[in-house]
Amino acid sequence: MTERTPPRVEDAPGLVWRERKKTWVAYWQARSDLVKRGYAPGAKKLWEGAELDETDKLEISSQCQELQSTMLIWGRERDAGGKLFPLVTLHNLIEKYQNDPDSAFHKKQYEARQGRAALLKRIDKRFGDVMLAEIGGRMILSWYKEWSDNGQKVSAGGAFIATLRTLFRFGAGLLDDRECARLAETLSSQSYKGTKPREVALSAAQAIAIRQAAHERGWPFIALAQAIQFECTLRQKDVIGQWVPVKEPGVSDVIQTKKFKGQKKTKKWITGLRWERIDENLILRHVTSKRNKKIEVDLKLAPMVMEEFQIMFGSTDRAAMPASGPVILCEVNAWPYYNTEFRRKWRKVATAAGVPKSVKNMDTRSGAITEAAEAGADLEKIRKAATHSNVAQTQNYSRNDAKAAAEVMAIRAQHRTGRKPE
Repeated sequence: MTERTPPRVEDAPGLVWRERKKTWVAYWQARSDLVKRGYAPGAKKLWEGAELDETDKLEISSQCQELQSTMLIWGRERDAGGKLFPLVTLHNLIEKYQNDPDSAFHKKQYEARQGRAALLKRIDKRFGDVMLAEIGGRMILSWYKEWSDNGQKVSAGGAFIATLRTLFRFGAGLLDDRECARLAETLSSQSYKGTKPREVALSAAQAIAIRQAAHERGWPFIALAQAIQFECTLRQKDVIGQWVPVKEPGVSDVIQTKKFKGQKKTKKWITGLRWERIDENLILRHVTSKRNKKIEVDLKLAPMVMEEFQIMFGSTDRAAMPASGPVILCEVNAWPYYNTEFRRKWRKVATAAGVPKSVKNMDTRSGAITEAAEAGADLEKIRKAATHSNVAQTQNYSRNDAKAAAEVMAIRAQHRTGRKPE
């Protein structure tokens, strides 16, 4: 009887294979000495099948590396009896915040988590070796002055203080650490200059100019994205979507493997608009990336969008448009845009259109809301159209919300053109 050779996967620490009658099963297995000290899970099933493809290999490797890292951190943080070592330095706290399975860090969306991780790395490098017991209000104030360039960089200083607050509250609440509780109380008694709300908004005239400049450069999808963002009061990531690692939450049929710094990385595209979510009556139904709000928008009430459809497809009939797939694609490779490339191109056409650099793509929503308010739309209906609510309100959008969004869009179009929509 010929002995079967298990599949080969590179860079997969802790990987073990178990043979079945017609398949192989991949498991990650923890170190036995750490399992004896109380580490769990001792093993985790990762994959089962007859043949591995390249995506499977990358996914198994990624999961093994993540599980192995979590296990090793657990081992470093505990004594021979499996009890946690007490927090000593700010570095210890940062490490626990990023690796504790119950930490709010893991609940953040991918891009927000990456941004927070980068800031934590900088804080760790500069102040990580400082003992928590030595930190006091005056020391935090001196850190803030350094981080904010003596108050000149308010945004950077505000982000720094907000991150410290998060760390100390995590340590006090989940780790029951007395020093963190003390520092959380210290920060609550101090006040720092936070980031000022943006005071600029993208106007309808600027949105139109950007669309024209985009067409002049041969970037019709930039123009369509701008039209949809402005008319539908949507965030950029809800229009163009976002690329995230395959292990992140969310199902996608759009998957891409690219080389990054010599290593192959597989990502999937999520949260963006898809053609199959636009019905035969041009009603768009979408679930927003923030708080998973369900929205319903009548695109026939969006003049800019209808103009772009006419330009791209020679018609505003739904049958003339693609049946499925991502709505916004990069003109060069026909894949959904990466946000960095979209922002780069958007800035180019915005500058060419005479839009000041102080006005960003993110100001599209504020511009749409401002236009609605100036047109006299009811504020409560504007709130619904923009999917604004407090954190506690996570209810799904009702038909009344869809009707409110349609009324707001109609009022805006009338205000802009002086004509009532048909």
